[in-house]
Amino acid sequence: MEEVPLWLWIGGGLVLGGAVFLAARHFEQRRSDALEQAALRLGLSFQAKGDPLESYGFAGLPLFRRGRARKHKNVARGGSEWVFDYSYTTRSGKNSSTVAQTVAVLESSSRSLPRFELAPAGLFARLASVLGGRGIDFEEDPGFSRAYRLKGPDQKAIRETFQAALRQQLASEAGWSIEGDGRWLVLYRRAKRIRPEQLADFVETARRISALFH
Repeated sequence: MEEVPLWLWIGGGLVLGGAVFLAARHFEQRRSDALEQAALRLGLSFQAKGDPLESYGFAGLPLFRRGRARKHKNVARGGSEWVFDYSYTTRSGKNSSTVAQTVAVLESSSRSLPRFELAPAGLFARLASVLGGRGIDFEEDPGFSRAYRLKGPDQKAIRETFQAALRQQLASEAGWSIEGDGRWLVLYRRAKRIRPEQLADFVETARRISALFH
């Protein structure tokens, strides 16, 4: 059997890599176009490339300080609401991993939330609990405490914020990650990007949960 020349292997690899890159770019462009149409139907403005993240008042929340190579795009906005795709890279080299999700940010001048982080209970949340201290549990609501890990510096204020109606809503829609601080509330499902046709439901659910924070 005749040996395949090295240049042919290299050329084939370059062609394959280029095809994958073009396919991914085409997919992302189609996603952006579909999200724009979905946003406009909801009466939201849309920017394929948003303003620099540092220009937003919510940029200091924990989600937006994780990892490196932080990127946001497909920004839909209406007044004090933002919805966008957000990604960041953890670790480096061969062990690097990119986490991408759709994020909703809601601002309200009528509330002042304590600083907190809420994440679904699971292996990584339990590990974080071991390394970072015990989370805040509600003895009167074991279902919520099993479903989520909640932490923050002011436990009293956080307990007062997470009233029964809010805990019940979150327990019925498990899987949310939420961060709050002052007038800002950030909601997302880790490593999950919504499909364009899901934008209306995603925005409505974020609003419904946000309304339960006082």
